[in-house]
Amino acid sequence: MDDRYGRSKRAKRDRRIAIWVGGGIGAALIVWIFVTVFLSPFKTSAEVAVFKADSSMSATVTINVTKPLESKVLCGVSVLNGTGGSVGSKQVVVDLYATTAKLTITTTEPGTEGHVDFCHVI
Repeated sequence: MDDRYGRSKRAKRDRRIAIWVGGGIGAALIVWIFVTVFLSPFKTSAEVAVFKADSSMSATVTINVTKPLESKVLCGVSVLNGTGGSVGSKQVVVDLYATTAKLTITTTEPGTEGHVDFCHVI
């Protein structure tokens, strides 16, 4: 019937509305992708810089923290034995302008390495 009489006004209007809605959803999707990829919040991370086993019951661990300036970060640090099991752990708050933290962790047996379990902004 469309070939013989043409499209009705209502069909043209419905098609126009569908095009506008689809375009709006597509534009919103592009904006969302741009914001999440390029404007995502700064990631917080840390790594062990220095590990020293002081004795069979303690170890000193120094961590370097990468974080947004003027923010406090809570990090959890563990001391591991030779098989990778945790023999002691401690949490530390890294203050506003600091980027390193030095911890003395009490252990249950001699430790061989340090490991950062987590870091997040508080």
